[in-house]
Amino acid sequence: MDLKNLDNIKIPEELNGLKEKLYRDEMNSKAKKFRYSYIAATLAFIFVLGMAFPKYTKDLPLYNNIFELFGDGNYQSASEHIDEEVVSNGVSIRLVDAVYSNNEVSLTTIIKMKEPIGENVALSSDLAIKNFNILGMTGNSGVKYMGNGIYISESKMNIDFKEHKSKKFAEKADKIKVKYKIDGIFNYETKKEIKGNWKFDIELENLKSDVHVLNNKQEQNGIYLNIDRIEIDDVGTNFKISWWNDLKLDAMINQVDDIYLVDTNGNSFKLEQKGIWGNKDIVNSEAKFSKKIDTDQDYILKCTMRKSDIIGYNEQGKIEKYEIKDRRVYEKIPNVIEFEIPVNLKK
Repeated sequence: MDLKNLDNIKIPEELNGLKEKLYRDEMNSKAKKFRYSYIAATLAFIFVLGMAFPKYTKDLPLYNNIFELFGDGNYQSASEHIDEEVVSNGVSIRLVDAVYSNNEVSLTTIIKMKEPIGENVALSSDLAIKNFNILGMTGNSGVKYMGNGIYISESKMNIDFKEHKSKKFAEKADKIKVKYKIDGIFNYETKKEIKGNWKFDIELENLKSDVHVLNNKQEQNGIYLNIDRIEIDDVGTNFKISWWNDLKLDAMINQVDDIYLVDTNGNSFKLEQKGIWGNKDIVNSEAKFSKKIDTDQDYILKCTMRKSDIIGYNEQGKIEKYEIKDRRVYEKIPNVIEFEIPVNLKK
């Protein structure tokens, strides 16, 4: 292999597909939890892509492009270089890059240890935003083993800002103070774990964005889907959507499965879903397109929505369901609803 080309390494498509599937599964799991209560401004979950790379030395430029290695070159070019290291329990974790786009905070790290614990490694981490009350948070994280006791990670957290302690309402913060903590590194197969206390305090500014506030609403069978807002920045295009119903049913019974953006030439682009949050009255979600859309071009946002009355399993291992007072109303809703909402940003 030509080591000069390390910065151009691309993740195979099948791994991207796996990442996307795991992401959706994680989001569905999180959605069920939001039905009961809103989480605080912390996050502690993980998934692992489980991909190993050949052994390279620590001085290669590979580690300056961690977002690139996870297939997120647009994040790399828009990120801030942090380069802060914390050593705990003999393990070094260096926070390399960070980017704050719309409501999403994304981070990359390099982890170094003398005795590696295998390839299927995950991090136990928390993220908090100083001075903000947060309605909900969703996201994903991936870890890759690079050899020689070196790992790299990428984490993305989508935050639902609802209130600043000094203000009544703040849907998006322009500048935030992030407290990122890692308290464990573990192998989910062998159960090996390294505990520690790696804390990072950083300040991030939101990327400048072109914001379009919309009210593109569509109704089918008493279910409403709305495009609330579109924001375009250096990372790409972010779509904020919401849905509800006028059937006196819990809004959570419907979930958006897939979201595509279709241009005037018929080209279809699958969007990366960023999780959901909300309550019985309305559900909010965000989806990201990795490129800036052309504001002079018309598009169609295609959303596949599925219904389910199942919340999930409780602590006793039994299936819990949403309370449905009129079962006949619920049964009349199609199992799958296809929404196609026009997007026109021309001024």
